[in-house]
Amino acid sequence: MSVPLNQGSSDSRRTLAPDVSMTGLGYEYVRCQRAENDDTVYVHQLCAIAGGADPHDVFSHAYEVHHICPVPWLNTPENVESVPIWEHREKTLSDDYPVGSGEVYSFDSPDEAPGFCSPDR
Repeated sequence: MSVPLNQGSSDSRRTLAPDVSMTGLGYEYVRCQRAENDDTVYVHQLCAIAGGADPHDVFSHAYEVHHICPVPWLNTPENVESVPIWEHREKTLSDDYPVGSGEVYSFDSPDEAPGFCSPDR
């Protein structure tokens, strides 16, 4: 929940503390509101940058951040990659990528991970 930082002000300069939320599909994001600005950044975008991706690519319209293992809240630099938008669509539309399947994945080590979780993919 966002908390007003200057509660006594009723004008357009109102600022809210950054708010961490989750979409209905499980993607975490941070929202910051200050005056007329309302900025949102997804946690997987920040993880991609932490892993070495170029911020200009991450926030461009030509690239998307792809979860290697398709768990939207598994946000680690090792599980995300910045890829051209066409390549991301190709990866997520492949027959063996279980988006929306409702399956639950758990494994004790990376060696036990299903093939779609492989970083070589």
